[in-house]
Amino acid sequence: MYIRESADAHRQMGNSLAVRLPVELAQRLGVKEGDEVSVTLKGERTIEFRSKKRPIAEELLVRVSEITDKFPADFAFDRDEAKARR
Repeated sequence: MYIRESADAHRQMGNSLAVRLPVELAQRLGVKEGDEVSVTLKGERTIEFRSKKRPIAEELLVRVSEITDKFPADFAFDRDEAKARR
């Protein structure tokens, strides 16, 4: 896909430069606020753009329940025991 819309170099943040995407471009790419974005230089002036969606709370709860369902029903976490194993 070849996109000819532009992004603006917006502001310096530490050693990085923040980039502002036009709303139309962000919508076409499916990027929303909070998404993790990776931009890689390919050639002289071509970039490869990838985004990773940040999971919502409900998705995280499902992941946690999948892990905790593997413990025995009478399992109780003991912080002191865990520290002693270090």
